[in-house]
Amino acid sequence: MIIENSKTAIKIRLRTFFATLIVVALIVIIYTTRILINPIWGLNKTHWSFIIIGVFVLILILNNLRDFHYIYFSDNGNKIVFKFYSMQIFSGKKHIIEINKKDFVKFQTSSSLFKMRNYLIIYQKLKKGIAKYPPISITGLSKKDKTKLKNQLSQYIST
Repeated sequence: MIIENSKTAIKIRLRTFFATLIVVALIVIIYTTRILINPIWGLNKTHWSFIIIGVFVLILILNNLRDFHYIYFSDNGNKIVFKFYSMQIFSGKKHIIEINKKDFVKFQTSSSLFKMRNYLIIYQKLKKGIAKYPPISITGLSKKDKTKLKNQLSQYIST
């Protein structure tokens, strides 16, 4: 079974791109036209610019706090494969985790930041003991895909 959230990842990137274009367009319009010659509600061009940029930055910060990741999961063949990377600004490092199905021990899920972030923690059996991988953010997966992922991983838990 393959589970991936490329559509969600594309939507997030497109929203950020279009929000950036809108902010830039609004700032250009404010300073190149005569729209705000007279203050509106006591706010001049500079005030409106700071408000627009402030709202934009706040939205970017909230999106980064959610910690969205692109995730690809496959359990075809003898291995369980996770490919993932962060959707945060300036983080382009891609990660791949491959575990033989017979070496997969267990998984845990956890949440943080008022349940706005969801994480998957997986464990692998090694010669020296059990290895715990760093948490993988599954916030960007739909509830249906999270359930599928948990059900699939439950099949490979070794005792």
